[in-house]
Amino acid sequence: MAIEVEEAGPCKLVVKVEVSAEEMEKRLEEKLREFQKTAHLKGFRPGHAPRHLIERLYLKDIVEDLKSSVVEETLTKAVEENELRLVGEPKLGDVEFERGKSLQYQAEIFVLPKVTPPSYKGIKVKAPDPTPSAEEVDAEIERLRKSRGQLTPVTDRETRPDDRLVVSMSVTTADGEQLFKTDHGYIAVGMKTLFGVDIEELPKLLEGKKIGDEVEFEFVVTEDSPLAGEEKKNAGKKARCVVKIKEIRAVVYPDVNDELAKAFGFETMEKMRKAIKERLLVTRRIKVEEEMEERLLAALQENLKVDLPQELLKEKAEVFAEYLRVKLKADNPQMGEDELAAEVEKARKERHKELENRLRRQLLVDAIAKAEKIFVTEDEVNDVISRLAVANNIAAADLKQQMIEAGQLSELRFELLESKVKHFLREKSEVAYEGDRWKIELPKPISEEAKDEEADTGATDADSD
Repeated sequence: MAIEVEEAGPCKLVVKVEVSAEEMEKRLEEKLREFQKTAHLKGFRPGHAPRHLIERLYLKDIVEDLKSSVVEETLTKAVEENELRLVGEPKLGDVEFERGKSLQYQAEIFVLPKVTPPSYKGIKVKAPDPTPSAEEVDAEIERLRKSRGQLTPVTDRETRPDDRLVVSMSVTTADGEQLFKTDHGYIAVGMKTLFGVDIEELPKLLEGKKIGDEVEFEFVVTEDSPLAGEEKKNAGKKARCVVKIKEIRAVVYPDVNDELAKAFGFETMEKMRKAIKERLLVTRRIKVEEEMEERLLAALQENLKVDLPQELLKEKAEVFAEYLRVKLKADNPQMGEDELAAEVEKARKERHKELENRLRRQLLVDAIAKAEKIFVTEDEVNDVISRLAVANNIAAADLKQQMIEAGQLSELRFELLESKVKHFLREKSEVAYEGDRWKIELPKPISEEAKDEEADTGATDADSD
């Protein structure tokens, strides 16, 4: 058996295989004997059918089965002996074999390249300062203050934007059919939506009115409105709404003082302000750190020098583009050929770029994880599946099986690994929180550092002269 592996381009190899006629005949004899032992032919007991009859009836099928098994065995051997990491499916050429001759074939395979990531320890990061400003603390206190607002009836003034109104209201169609009526409705003066219909002029109509005033306006009933009815028979009809104001209720908010602080469990407003500032700091720092982890990985990914299997990525993008072409043509039969071609080409390019970025990130994460011995345990995977199962009201074992069948388990493992690598990168970075902008400075490669040191040494020598 002779197996040769030759380079045929970036990430592309050609596997050439030849199995001698003697070995193929030996393997074929074994296949025939095994088949003969279990063959059921009419007129013969199982395992007693004559050899010549077996060959006459089944030799072609047995040979095809033998060819498949030899191809699978030799390809697997080529991958294992050369420590290759396949991506995509092998492209098998014609398998040439006749009894009495050797078996020969070639296969094109795509492999993941070996990756040397950029220097990733000691990255210098300037991140936005997560410390909340006094104005942000004030805004949070104001939000909490407004959550404690209480309604108080007023009778001596006109309606204002924050008021709540108790009203009687009726809605009728142009032909007099009553769609809605109530003597105790509730409306906020600033609202723009009524019965699921956007009514832009409503806030202005309700503002500046007194108790006893009536407001009238028209609108078209939409399909989503409850006024449309179960069979949507009222959808599209013009409706007239009459609103009579019965009560005006103002929202009264508490003052910002120690009494407000006590309502939220603090002794004083000073302590409440301090606690809010600390809480906002924690929340914002978590958000900044999450963004930092993504920016660190993205910066390394951008600086990763690696040859990708572009031929394979192009094929995958073409397959997606052809699928999209068919779908767009079916969904939009009126679309012209030029417009269709432009949409498909745009999607093909975007898909190609997306596949490139996804593969670059996977290679980078795998390389760092391997170098730093970062890994995901089966317990960690099962823990996530258990939480997802509870959230979706399904047995964990059933969900795991579904994910295996859908090819989602490997994606889950990668997400967990990526998260660990991101966390590692942040912990190994030199971080300074200042200002409101991001700046990430990757360490120089060792070769460049050596050049800088030589330059510095030369400058020192020149100065000493």
